[in-house]
Amino acid sequence: MNKSGRRRNGEGSIFQRKSDGRWVVALSLDNGKRKRIYGATAEEVVERLAEARNQQRENIPFTDERLTVGQWLNTWLGNMKPPATSPKTWITYEGFVRLHLVPGLGHIRLVKLQPQVREFLSERLDSGLCARTVKHLRCTLCVALNQAINDDLIQRNAAKKVKPPEVVPRALDVYTPAEARMLIEAARGHRLEALFTAAIGLGLRMGECLGLQWADIDFTRKVLTVSHNLQRVRRVRRGDVVKEGESKTERLLGRPKGKKIKTLSLPAAVLEGLEHHRARQAEERLLAGTAWKGDGKYVFTSTVGTPLEQRRLAHEFGDLCDAAVLRRVRFHDLRHSAASILIAQGVHPKAIQELLRHSSIQLTMDTYGHLFDEVQRETAAKMDAVLRRESADTRTIGVKIGVKPRIDRPN
Repeated sequence: MNKSGRRRNGEGSIFQRKSDGRWVVALSLDNGKRKRIYGATAEEVVERLAEARNQQRENIPFTDERLTVGQWLNTWLGNMKPPATSPKTWITYEGFVRLHLVPGLGHIRLVKLQPQVREFLSERLDSGLCARTVKHLRCTLCVALNQAINDDLIQRNAAKKVKPPEVVPRALDVYTPAEARMLIEAARGHRLEALFTAAIGLGLRMGECLGLQWADIDFTRKVLTVSHNLQRVRRVRRGDVVKEGESKTERLLGRPKGKKIKTLSLPAAVLEGLEHHRARQAEERLLAGTAWKGDGKYVFTSTVGTPLEQRRLAHEFGDLCDAAVLRRVRFHDLRHSAASILIAQGVHPKAIQELLRHSSIQLTMDTYGHLFDEVQRETAAKMDAVLRRESADTRTIGVKIGVKPRIDRPN
């Protein structure tokens, strides 16, 4: 690029990214694909473009030797922003990159990244980070490096070769069927009775409950479609400017976790609760008058029609546990309780996977396998009791009618 700011012939389309201020140019490859080259200045990008074209003429695959892990992670983050991924997932990625990956690995050149990954993860474990967080760090790095492979920046994923730390599964704190009934009884008459009933009856996540819309419910067919996930996430990110008095968080409506939209059959108790809730909401809207701020889309709202907040729901749930004289569990444990109750009723794992919308039945078994084991042991004990009782009954009948019980003798 010359001093007048115009591009010279062959420089391609050079522009500056608004997200991180880096300069970018697109290079056309022999296979018809296009590769982006990044730099801190326009002059640096032009220099790298010329180097790449020299490699093309010599039939050498182009790799940017000077691209660091930190530069690539920031570029990858920019490409992963919503709607490319869910808001909550992106914020998790951003936190891992900013707080851990860039400080620990950012200075290393991307093509040279190999044994440093194992050392980095070991250091994080030694620093006091829990195994679960370190495992998520490795997973985030894996995803970013896979994209670098797809973009032909590197040949192999250095993070894949590193074994993740072993994570001890968290013990599930679930309600028994009797405790679940106690909770529902305590919720009778509560303005969010239908929400708690749906959370247990359908295994809905908190964000799915908050994002549920009336259009998602077909009262005639008695089905509910899980198609939304409402979350409040941190809005302030690097480069964002927040004016005085402006909120640092924002409410975002996305798709369910895993982006799997599923239509579920409604149990009669859940259907009845939703019908009563619809009538209750209509009364609240009439009483609120001009104070009503909602648009009528959401099923569960505040008393003035705005979408219900996560903190408010968690507070309401804690109070309900106290009213039912039950131990306090997380709201998400209602989802686990739904699975536990169905397992106790002998429901097939595949049906539970479909209800909870797990990506695979293996995930269902990994999460609740110990509960299935307990049911199998109970089943075996019941069968044993039946077999032993039948055997005793047979011997008694034989004695009564004068038939000698058969005694098996060794051959």
